[in-house]
Amino acid sequence: MSQDNFSFIESILNTMQNPISYKDRNGVYLKVNKIFATQIAGLPEEQIIGYTLPEIAWKAAEKFPERAYINEIFLPDHVGKWDKEDFELLKNGGTSTHEYKGVCADGIKRTFLINKSTFNSDKGEITGLITILQDITELKKSESVLKENLESQNKLNEQLQKSEETYRSLIENFKGIVFQADENFIPRFLHGAVKEITGYNKEEFTSSELRWIDIVDPECLPIICENRRKLRGLSDYRVLEVEYRIISRNGEIKWVHEICQKISGTAGGHTYQCVIYDITKRKETEKILANLEAARKKEIHHRIKNNLQVIYSLLDLQAEKFSNRECIQNSEILEAFRESQDRVMSIALIHKELYAGEGNDALNFSLYLQRLVKNLFQTYRVGNTDISLKMDIEENIFFDTDIAVPLGMIVNELVSNSLKYAFKNKDKDKGKLQVKLSSQEIESELIDELSGSKNEPAGRRYTLKVSDNGSGIPETIGLKNPNTLGLQLVRVLVDQLEGKIKLSKGKGTAFTINFSIADNTDSVFYPLQFFV
Repeated sequence: MSQDNFSFIESILNTMQNPISYKDRNGVYLKVNKIFATQIAGLPEEQIIGYTLPEIAWKAAEKFPERAYINEIFLPDHVGKWDKEDFELLKNGGTSTHEYKGVCADGIKRTFLINKSTFNSDKGEITGLITILQDITELKKSESVLKENLESQNKLNEQLQKSEETYRSLIENFKGIVFQADENFIPRFLHGAVKEITGYNKEEFTSSELRWIDIVDPECLPIICENRRKLRGLSDYRVLEVEYRIISRNGEIKWVHEICQKISGTAGGHTYQCVIYDITKRKETEKILANLEAARKKEIHHRIKNNLQVIYSLLDLQAEKFSNRECIQNSEILEAFRESQDRVMSIALIHKELYAGEGNDALNFSLYLQRLVKNLFQTYRVGNTDISLKMDIEENIFFDTDIAVPLGMIVNELVSNSLKYAFKNKDKDKGKLQVKLSSQEIESELIDELSGSKNEPAGRRYTLKVSDNGSGIPETIGLKNPNTLGLQLVRVLVDQLEGKIKLSKGKGTAFTINFSIADNTDSVFYPLQFFV
């Protein structure tokens, strides 16, 4: 080979970015390019050409002590394995390809694909071995990243598959109905026990052949319309619950419990996610239990009424015993017995009304008050026909026993006292007794007319007024220091109602009592999102 040709080949090798070397049959390096010398061996070419691989390793170990060991094996011993493989190729001929990862002379860890091949003379004899190293470090990194991504994707696919199986199992075994509706409450999809609950196929709802509202009991339509109006006004992810009746395909009436959640979409619209449960059996059970409870309460009220009537009769017998004695016929003892009888009877009348009702604890106090006052008026007006009664009582005011009993006793005390004492010295005009009961709706911070306080809870305020045009209550008697048992009892009972009482003196006497009952409001709450 001419010197020009040799220089040309050397120039080509040095411009290549792959480390290249070739050696003769004895393992002596004949030529290396620059990148092999600097990156792989870390030695100048003159210290490589003319030397074998173990000799070059000794030089490198002496020059770079920090690289003298690879995996705790001395560098000349480590490369001995490579040298042996090279001699096998030089002996038998052929090619070899393998990967190697290690730290290069410049201190950078790289991965190479090492390609080796023997070359022959014109006579076909093996004359040497050429080695080309291809840097595949970035390729291996990409493969590693790709492998990690594939593994992550496989894991994600497995998780998705498990989630789908779990979701499918949940829906298939779900005893209710899950559906998503658009902003007009038209279902986009339904899953669950649609046919079992409604008798219709889910396709009938999603194809617009049938609307959900079409199977709602007409009596419950106002409830559904109001619930949807509230849902539209709610902020995202808030929930409303409602119970109503539906009519299935076969005409059966069923109770359902609906839970709906508002979800805003990315395009500015919104959807509704809803779950519906069949609660028919629960409602039937509740009705049976309610009937049993109503019967139990009626029996309790009946027994209390009977017991109070026994007490009333005992007091009557005891009073009759004392009345046969001339010395105490007009004494306070008989009056005390009579007043106690009236108090017992006012309570007994409440339980009589409750027993005659539907078995719940709500008493129509308007009707009760009329009966109580008329009974007292007939009892105390005997012998005095100049007293007239006016009742101005708002209809259908209902109280439970916690309110009705103390309020009934208050009316008993005030009306009986008025009938007993207000008209004794009445000469000119006829006596007039008036009983008034009214109510008004209140909002928070309504000012109390008696105390001037604010922040009263929303609900209803009730006003009871008992007044007469009699001779008036003595100036020595007041509410702060009442010296009679009746007024003391009234004060205690008003406090029990957490109310206020006002006494007006002038042309007669007027007692005004105010008390309030707060509303029980249903709350709207944030629940966990029940499905996606």
